[in-house]
Amino acid sequence: MMIIVPMTTFIVVSLATIVTVVRLRAAMAWRQKSSSSTNSGHTQQTAISKMLVLVSCIYILTTIPWVLLCLTELTLAEFSINGRFYVLYTSMNSVVYYFPYINSSVNIFIYYNRSSRFRRDVQEMFSSCCSQHSTALVCNSTIDVTGQQKPK
Repeated sequence: MMIIVPMTTFIVVSLATIVTVVRLRAAMAWRQKSSSSTNSGHTQQTAISKMLVLVSCIYILTTIPWVLLCLTELTLAEFSINGRFYVLYTSMNSVVYYFPYINSSVNIFIYYNRSSRFRRDVQEMFSSCCSQHSTALVCNSTIDVTGQQKPK
């Protein structure tokens, strides 16, 4: 069955997220109780843990429709391409198909917003890309900087 690995991944990520949330809350409560000053290492670790939990939760939310579709297929024989619920099956399949793309698209913005290193690397990548592209456009252009046509 082709759903074993994805279903196992979903379960493992869900359980790991629950454990992370519980341990993060316990660690935050302990830190608040044991010290009044904030340590930047603990703050950074907490921020990374929160980002991990957010990314995991979005993965879980965007995977739930697929899980429900698979479970419905397994439990309801008529919910198939040849079954009585053909229209509902194909409609749900069409919608569920796009959820991994949504997950990936949202993750880029989360990383960009939450990670200064990722943000810096993306900005460097696009600034070098854009400067090379604009230089090539200027060098290959037949119009000079004053807007006049260059002689060939």
